[in-house]
Amino acid sequence: MRLYHRQRRRASHGRRARPGACLSRRPAPANPDRHPRAREPVAWRRQHHRRDRERRDACRRLAGRHGRGGGQLPARGLHRRHRRQRLQPRLRPLRAAGRGGKPGPAASGPARPGRSRNHDGRLCRGLLQLSAPRRTRRRRFRAGHPRNPGRGGPARPGRRAGGHADGYRAGHGPRAGRRVNGRGLIVTGGSRGIGAATARRAARDGWQVVVNYHGNAAAAEAVVQAIADSGGDAIAVQGDVAREADVLALFDRAEAAFGPVGGLVNNAGILDRAAPLSEISSARWQRVLQVNATGSFLAAREAVRRMTAAATGGVIVNLSSMAAPLGAANEFVDYAASKGAVESMTIGLAREVGRAGIRVNAVRPGLIDTDIHGDAGIPDRARALAASVPLGRAGSAAEVAEAIVWLLSDAASYVTGAILPVSGGR
Repeated sequence: MRLYHRQRRRASHGRRARPGACLSRRPAPANPDRHPRAREPVAWRRQHHRRDRERRDACRRLAGRHGRGGGQLPARGLHRRHRRQRLQPRLRPLRAAGRGGKPGPAASGPARPGRSRNHDGRLCRGLLQLSAPRRTRRRRFRAGHPRNPGRGGPARPGRRAGGHADGYRAGHGPRAGRRVNGRGLIVTGGSRGIGAATARRAARDGWQVVVNYHGNAAAAEAVVQAIADSGGDAIAVQGDVAREADVLALFDRAEAAFGPVGGLVNNAGILDRAAPLSEISSARWQRVLQVNATGSFLAAREAVRRMTAAATGGVIVNLSSMAAPLGAANEFVDYAASKGAVESMTIGLAREVGRAGIRVNAVRPGLIDTDIHGDAGIPDRARALAASVPLGRAGSAAEVAEAIVWLLSDAASYVTGAILPVSGGR
């Protein structure tokens, strides 16, 4: 009852209130029956509206007393009659940690701003100062984890080659899109043609190249020597990609020489004599698909297994051909079918392993002047068909190698599942 009369006197500011007058700051509602607090006692309404004012005043007084910026409200629900029970026990440690104050005898060690020690020596946060963001231990992923991409794609061991966040800007810096430190790159069929050009070009970007060959050891050693003369690292490994045991041995040699394999270029392929489909034997069909399609499958599967196990990510580039969409009628339908299988595998595999940080793409060369036309019995085929190309000429192996190395680099960090034509518009 005394609290009720004291509140009435304070709310009226010393003036005697009219009987029945609402002492709340808010005006009386037009329809009291619909007001949510119309049926509550007048003292409760005054207490409800006065609570925020008292909380604000208390905070301002305490803030000025302890040298802190005012305006912050204390814990919700602070009431005048609870000030002694709720505020005073916290003021003692605040005074000990306030600006210009001295810590109490129970405090041990310096107290950081916004914190103080109570009588038990335990740290407590200040009531008037919002706590700073808590210092949390940043989760650090081990080197090589897919969640630890760093800044260089396959540039360093322990990197994810699957790409960068939105802040990555390709083409910036003196070595943008290039690898700084080497990782192992396997180039199948790397002793001549597009494979040899790719091996030499990738070595200039820091890749440590494993040149795979089937039978021409002298040509493979010449490529390795050319890479060594230019300051790169390379070895030659013999193997038939159509045999699973040879593929496993190839990857073992690569890891023994250069560590985890970060890239694979599935370039090995064969082309038989030009002939219509009716004249192609089943043995020839099986051999072409075994080398071109199954060989690419075996190498890609082993690369994915090892890249996933090492959690390093990587890049796979498969070599297709414009024969796949054009069909190569009356010439190389078996070759076209094998390259069509490679393209389908590229798209499907890219969707399977993208979350593991592995990018899979394919390059589709057009009319390229290499030795493969001689294997088909048409050594002048590239020059004879140059007029059918919109650019008016046949391409070179070095031009295809540039596209392959670009797909291996960070400049293509957001490219996966793509079939890149290098055909001069044909």
